[in-house]
Amino acid sequence: KPKFVEEIKSLEKELVEVTNNSLLLISIQIESTKEKLKKDLIDFYLQYPELISNQNNLFWNDNEDYKVIEATNLANETIYNIKWPKAFELLKVFGIKIDFSDITFEDLQNEKLLNELHERKLIDDVDINNLADFGKAVKVSE
Repeated sequence: KPKFVEEIKSLEKELVEVTNNSLLLISIQIESTKEKLKKDLIDFYLQYPELISNQNNLFWNDNEDYKVIEATNLANETIYNIKWPKAFELLKVFGIKIDFSDITFEDLQNEKLLNELHERKLIDDVDINNLADFGKAVKVSE
């Protein structure tokens, strides 16, 4: 058990390192996604200028600079209204959780326990057969 715990601590340190390295990369990717979406939205609004205004206004219909400004404003408004995740929020779910369980050789002979573990999908068909065989092979001394 001590060697196992030591290995887990090593993995936890490695996980912290990977998480710290990923934080900036994910933040950059989120910002990049915002910029790509903004460009795509501007292109979309320019392709469908009737979405810029519900009024068919002759004063701005031929004014390309105005359309670009309004398309950019609408794209910014859309991007602003999206709840973008923070990089740390995406990474905070990563971790190592250890739950030790005291399973004895007697437990391995308990068919009810093995079936319950199997029903909860904690062990599969192969595991249940192997554990049952192991439990039968081990004689518990009194």
